[in-house]
Amino acid sequence: MNINELLTKTTGEQVTFKAVLTKKDLAPKNGGGNFLNIGLTDADKRFTFPIFDEVEKYDKGLVQGVAYLVAGTVNIWNGNLQLKNVRFRSLKQDEYTAGEFISSYEVSDALIQNFKNTINDLCEPYKTIAEHAFGLKGDAERWTKFMTCPSAESKHGNKIAGLFLHSMGVLGNIVNMRKMYEKLDMYGNVDQAINWDRLKLKAMIHDYKKVDEYEYDTYIRRIPSVVGHIYDGVAYIDEINKECDNILSREELENIKTAILSHHGQYGPQQPKSEEDMLLHLSDMIDSRIVGRMEDCSLEQ
Repeated sequence: MNINELLTKTTGEQVTFKAVLTKKDLAPKNGGGNFLNIGLTDADKRFTFPIFDEVEKYDKGLVQGVAYLVAGTVNIWNGNLQLKNVRFRSLKQDEYTAGEFISSYEVSDALIQNFKNTINDLCEPYKTIAEHAFGLKGDAERWTKFMTCPSAESKHGNKIAGLFLHSMGVLGNIVNMRKMYEKLDMYGNVDQAINWDRLKLKAMIHDYKKVDEYEYDTYIRRIPSVVGHIYDGVAYIDEINKECDNILSREELENIKTAILSHHGQYGPQQPKSEEDMLLHLSDMIDSRIVGRMEDCSLEQ
C-alpha cells in the first residue's frame, strides 16, 4: 500500500505502508500537555497526522529522513484521515528503493543529447569550460550528480533530474530569445548585442552546485550546513578554470561569476549588472514560475 491508497481508507480499517518521516513537531494540546505532528511522504503523496499517545516515546525515537514501515488503524476525524494505535519500524536499506519515496522525471535520450550538442556547439573557451564542469571529459561523477539532483525541496523541480530539466528550461529561454530577435533584424544584429555562447554557458551552469546542496536518499532536503549553490557556484567556476589551465581571462571569469551571484535578482546576494545578468535572472524566474504553475495544475487534476 502507498499513501495514495491509504487516503482512500475508512474508519476502522487496518493499514500498513512504507513512508519516510519528513516532519516531527511538538505542539500544545488544549488542556495541557503536547501532541506530536507527524509528516510522512512517499514518491507520490504527503500525509500528516497527529499522535496523542506515547508522545515522548515517538518524539525521542522517530528520526527525520528515516524510512519506516508504518502500521495502524484508520480514524476519520472532522473529515481528516488520522491513524490510531500507530506503530513504526525502521526499514533496512535492502527493504526499499529510493524510487519508492522520491519521484523522478522521465528524461528522454533526445533531451540529454540536445544538452550535450549545445555544449559541443559552443565557441571556445566556453565549450571547454562546460565539458569539464559537467564531467564530459572523464569525470563521470559530475555528470551523474547533475542528472540525478533535484532542483528544489518542494515545487518546480522537486524530483530526481529536476536540476537537469531546470537548466534545460533556462537554456531554452535563452535560445528562444536569440531566435526571436534574429527574426526582428530591423533593430540591428542581435549577435553583436549579446554574447550568446557565454550566456548559454551561464544558463547551463548557474545552478550546478545544487548537487552539493541537497540530499535525496529517502527524501529531498537542503543540507543546512552548506554555504549554498550560489557561492559554491562561484568557487566552482574558479576551480574549473584552473582545471582548464586558466583559459578564461580575468574579465571573462568575473563576468560569469557576477551572473551566478545575481541570477536570483532581488532575492539573491547581488543584483544583476549587465544585460546578460538580467537575461539569465529573467530566464531563471520564467522557468521556475511556469514549471511551478504547471506542476500545481497537475496536482489539482
